Amino acid sequence: MQHSGVAQCISGEFTMKTGYSSKKCRDFFREYARVSHSIKKIFSEFSPVMKYVGIDEAFLNVSDIGMNPEHTADDIKKRIQHMTGLTCSIGIALLTR
Repeated sequence: MQHSGVAQCISGEFTMKTGYSSKKCRDFFREYARVSHSIKKIFSEFSPVMKYVGIDEAFLNVSDIGMNPEHTADDIKKRIQHMTGLTCSIGIALLTR
């Protein structure tokens, strides 16, 4: 049984092979964009400094919020899962100036 919601992006090749209509693909994209917007709102709760690099990826600067970056990443992941039902991955890097 397949659950409802956005699980991943659908490629053009997949749509051709499976017979998905362009309307259904547009509906998937709308839902993907809606969830992406919800996740970006969650990001803004943790950092005002963000760089979006796609509909489903962003860089956040959390160096000035006074929390451990690993704990912040865990908090973000938990909030995303709680609010959307989706899991995510987060990478942490040292910001050098």
